[in-house]
Amino acid sequence: TSLAGTIGSVPNICQGSSTTLTVTGTRGTIQWQLLVGSTWTNVGTGATTLNTGALSASTQFRVVVTNGVCSAATSAPYTVVVDQPSSGGTVSVTSG
Repeated sequence: TSLAGTIGSVPNICQGSSTTLTVTGTRGTIQWQLLVGSTWTNVGTGATTLNTGALSASTQFRVVVTNGVCSAATSAPYTVVVDQPSSGGTVSVTSG
């Protein structure tokens, strides 16, 4: 039986940063995927961890796990939340 496991939570990251995701409780061969538009795309295989690379927007990840001839099991999607950089704004002077 394939067992998809659970992707552990990570804190929000700033735009352009990366983080490492970890999946636990799997049984079988791991295939990491990320959601691009409406399509799940393979991004890494075999390891229980995945470095996301630099992200510019919040992104969903999941794992698909296969064990031998058993049907694949898919984890619940996990969203890495990407915060926009801080901005100091503009100071203006108005004479009165």
